[in-house]
Amino acid sequence: MALLRLRPGLKVGDPAPDFDCPDEDGKRWSLAELKGRWLVLFFYPRDNTPICLKEACIFNDDYAEFRGLGAEVLGCSGQDAASHRRFRQACRLQYRLLSDVDGALRRAFKTPDLLGLFPSRTTYLVDPQGVIRFVHDDRAHGDTHPALALKALRQALSAA
Repeated sequence: MALLRLRPGLKVGDPAPDFDCPDEDGKRWSLAELKGRWLVLFFYPRDNTPICLKEACIFNDDYAEFRGLGAEVLGCSGQDAASHRRFRQACRLQYRLLSDVDGALRRAFKTPDLLGLFPSRTTYLVDPQGVIRFVHDDRAHGDTHPALALKALRQALSAA
């Protein structure tokens, strides 16, 4: 399974790159706009695939807790807005999905690809000042990402 766990290019302590990326409704999101708030940004390979579906639904189940702790949750993959809209509606997701069709956001966060072919499954926790406080990359176990991000957020808040 080590092959399925890759080292992301950005690590804890690195500044998160600013971005300008649309969600499924065309609303633009940027790190600058989110400054002053925690951000959980998770990259997933593809809408409507079994592991991605499970991951998205668990993030949705935990969404109220993330929001209660002051964090925004955004999912991101390379599908277009229409695909994200269908995925979000089918799963009744409360958070937004960023449409990174050209891969610019994925490249900015230096998320690794598996064998250079398959998009990664990487979750970042970014603090209110724009510094990365948690990174988790595990392509095969999307269901672990929400709980680990929530744990990291709680730990960061209790340390502050």
